[in-house]
Amino acid sequence: MIRQYTPTSREHFDADFPLRTHILFHIQIIGEAASRVSQALCSQYPDVPWKAVARMRNIIAHVYFGIDWDEVWHVACHDITPLETRLREILGRIPGGESGTK
Repeated sequence: MIRQYTPTSREHFDADFPLRTHILFHIQIIGEAASRVSQALCSQYPDVPWKAVARMRNIIAHVYFGIDWDEVWHVACHDITPLETRLREILGRIPGGESGTK
C-alpha cells in the first residue's frame, strides 16, 4: 500500500497531507506487526531490521507533532521495497505464510 501511493517527487509528497498521512499510517502498521514477530523468527532472520521497524512505529505513535517527514519520505522511497521483498521471501518459507499477503 505504500509503494503504489508514494509520489515520485518530494514536492508532491510534501504538498499532499492526506497522502503523507496514508503512508505514515501504513508504516506504523508495519512497525506494529514487526513488534509482534516472535523472538525465534527474529533470531532466524537477523538481517531484517525488526527493532528499527518497531522503533519507527513507536516514534510515529508517540511523537505526534514531531514527525520527521524527511525520515518518512526516506522510508517510503528507499526502505519499503527491500523490506517487502525480504518479508515475502520469509513468508514463502513459512507454511501458510503467503496467505493474506497480496
